[in-house]
Amino acid sequence: MTTVPRLRKDEFIRWQGSPDVRVHFTRADSFFVPFSIVVLGFALFWTVAVASSSNAPRFAWLFGLVFIVLGLYLVIGRFFVKVAVKRRTRYFLTDRRAIVVDPYGSREIALKASPEVVTRHGNDSHLDVVFGADVGPTSGLPGMASIRLYANTGLDFFAAWGPGMPIAFYDVADVDGLEDALEPAAA
Repeated sequence: MTTVPRLRKDEFIRWQGSPDVRVHFTRADSFFVPFSIVVLGFALFWTVAVASSSNAPRFAWLFGLVFIVLGLYLVIGRFFVKVAVKRRTRYFLTDRRAIVVDPYGSREIALKASPEVVTRHGNDSHLDVVFGADVGPTSGLPGMASIRLYANTGLDFFAAWGPGMPIAFYDVADVDGLEDALEPAAA
């Protein structure tokens, strides 16, 4: 059970909510789903080819099994992880801060300006809100895709290698309530 974060003197909660656990896919999945299937397919092909070769070293067969497990996580497992994380995630919007409390810890950002990104999806029934520009669009590594690409996909742990997880509210079903609470922050 997630607790309410400690509020500062004269601070109050404008809105609180959680992500909708029934929303499984993001825009990034248009890349991740085909990529995951290719990884799993290659791992299966590799392992079957190695297993059918009588002179293949045992290490090659184990190497294939590791990639089969990785492929299964990418294709199926990450969605179970995503649901488990969503069930333990709470969002709080105070008059001063946006706060995310999830299994990874508690992250917050001061509300100095309007959110950086506000996206409606699911026939406008859900809202994603990304706050602040403190998490850069890229990890700073050459050729590395946007670190936000991994957010809310079940692959969130990749963000730990870069600048960290963005402060964001994902898959919020209370669209009107959150938008109403965001209006004073934008003023």
